[in-house]
Parts: sequence; C-alpha cells; structure tokens
Amino acid sequence: MGVQSENPLTVDQVFAALVAVRAAPVVDPELRPDGPIAEDVPELLGALLAKVELEAAALVPPGDTEVVPQMPGLVRGWSEQVGGMDAATVVLAHRLQRTARDLDAAVGGTLLPSDPGHDLGNNDDQDHEDQEHGEDDQDDEDVPPVPALNGAVNAALAALAFLEADAHDDDPEQLRAALDGCEGMLAMALLQLHARRMQLNYRGA
Repeated sequence: MGVQSENPLTVDQVFAALVAVRAAPVVDPELRPDGPIAEDVPELLGALLAKVELEAAALVPPGDTEVVPQMPGLVRGWSEQVGGMDAATVVLAHRLQRTARDLDAAVGGTLLPSDPGHDLGNNDDQDHEDQEHGEDDQDDEDVPPVPALNGAVNAALAALAFLEADAHDDDPEQLRAALDGCEGMLAMALLQLHARRMQLNYRGA
C-alpha cells in the first residue's frame, strides 16, 4: 500500500501552519539557526496532526453514544480531501499504525519496540526539566492499566492487518501471512481483555 502527495508540503509551509494556529514548537537556535529544516518535517507534521486532532476531539468528543451534528461535516471534509477508496485505505492504515504508536508513547514507549529519531533540538533539556519537577512521575489513576493499553494496541494492529490482507487479495501467500498476523493480534487483545477482567474481579468489583 502506498500513496503519493500531489503537492508535498514544505517545511516552511508546515511551520507556518503551526505558527498560524499557535502551536509552533520551540526551535533550538544553536541546532537550527535558520529555523526548521526538511529533516524536521515528520516531527512538525506530528505537531500539526496533534493540534488538528485535539480540535476535532473537542468538537466531537469520543465516546458519544449518538452522532453529534458536527460528525457528518467532519467525515465529509476528510473524505473529500483524501479522495478515493484506495487513498483512503492507505491513510486509514497509517492512522491505525500511528494509533498503536501513540498508545505506546502514552506509557513511555513500553509496549512496542522503540524507533530511533531526532527532535528539533530542545527535548533533552525539556526531559531534564520534567525530571526536576517530577513530571515523569504520573499518578496511577492517570495511567490506564497496562492490559487495557496492550489490548488497544493489539486491536489497532489487528485492524491494520485486516486492511493489509485486503490489499494482498491477489497474493495467497501474503494474504495468509496478513490473516495470520491479524488472528494473532486479536488473540492477544482477547487475552489482555481477560487480564483486565481478572483485575476487576481481583478488586472484588
């Protein structure tokens, strides 16, 4: 699966968008004396994604049992921008993959293998400052139990495997591998669901 951008965003465009919505990250002037560079685009896009998704979540809160009036417009705008089903499938597969990574990041990167990366040159100092102020020490009630997060990660990866299986419909070997991966992820999610239920029973609830 893959998709090509007809008009790839430049680093200046992405940074300008972040400035416009008051979400631009602080750039280390020693490492980036001329501002962000092309290498920083993934991190800047991540920041822009976060800003947009926070706004969308505020407009259409998750967990609502009824479709709120804003949801159709949100979906319609997304669909019109993404285009046809092929592109939509790739974007949704990317979203599922990123969802698993985002859930992992929520607990400090303990659920999935970590990826090497870079930042805009200001995170090392921020990490040190956070440790000094004790911001790394979160209350237990602020962090969902690991089985629940593990289950959510595996459920997202299972959905991703479903999409990959559909993409390999004409290749029996790759289709079988994708289905095997999906089945394994679902089995792990069910196991973690059972573990979460056992935690509930242990508390006598």
